Amino acid sequence: MTKSRFSIFKLGLVTSFILLGGVVSSKTPIDVNAATITITFDILNDDQVIEDVVLATPGLIEEPAITMRDNVRLIGWFINRGLDEPFSFDTIVSYDIDLFAKWDYLDDTAGKAILTQSLEGTSFKSGDVTLSFLLYANLQDEVTYQWQMKLTSDGEWRDINGATSSTYRPLRNGERGYRLVYRTPVYDAQNNLIDHTRHETSSVWITIYGAFPWLPIIVSGAFVFMFAIVYFLSYKWTLLLIVDGKFFRALRFRAGEDISAIETPIVAEHRFDGWYEDATFTTRKDLTRMPRHALKIYGRLINEKETIPS
Repeated sequence: MTKSRFSIFKLGLVTSFILLGGVVSSKTPIDVNAATITITFDILNDDQVIEDVVLATPGLIEEPAITMRDNVRLIGWFINRGLDEPFSFDTIVSYDIDLFAKWDYLDDTAGKAILTQSLEGTSFKSGDVTLSFLLYANLQDEVTYQWQMKLTSDGEWRDINGATSSTYRPLRNGERGYRLVYRTPVYDAQNNLIDHTRHETSSVWITIYGAFPWLPIIVSGAFVFMFAIVYFLSYKWTLLLIVDGKFFRALRFRAGEDISAIETPIVAEHRFDGWYEDATFTTRKDLTRMPRHALKIYGRLINEKETIPS
């Protein structure tokens, strides 16, 4: 190859390299003013922030990821705040749109609310475990609670007296089933409370041990107390009659019985002078009703042929 031809060849290589480098390094300009499509999400009774979806061109969107709330269900999504125009995620979105939803109480036919235990397991010492019903805070107003229990799987549920909060701590020994009946508010168009809807949670079966048997003791004590009252009211107290220092009669009366007409001694040529509180016949005894204790009274006979000493 001659020197002139080699120079022409090098010039061609350099020119090709420069042209090729220019093509590789060049970039297509981006139109920063190009229109985009923005979709926003708003759960009306929740303040959680849901990230907007931005589309460069019309297309489908997916249901957003959200933080779930306790024992409620999401009603959504809708294209209006009145929640009566539903949105389908099979729809191609070609313009900006705001989507709305809200939390509502569970529909028991689709799945019951779940109870939470403070400890894992099925057997606990009395007072150690607490059952709780966790409900989304923004839906707790006007909700009422009633805990129930039953002894066997085919037995009847019975209300637990005084257990009307969202938590319950079982104390009684034995295996039992527990559940919570909760009633949620129903409002009219003016947001006035007009009714409640009854719901039931799922049940849990746990065994409690180690509780002091207060109930049998209380029942036994109540029985003894009632027996004592009945016995006391029906008991007959002794009324002991002493006449002139000698035993005359021993009568028995219930408390409150009339004793005004008790038998008096009859002795020939003697007159019965009455009943006294003491053996010296200084204080007369007014007999009307039998007191709640034994009573001893003293009677005196007066010989009508003798003079009563002053």
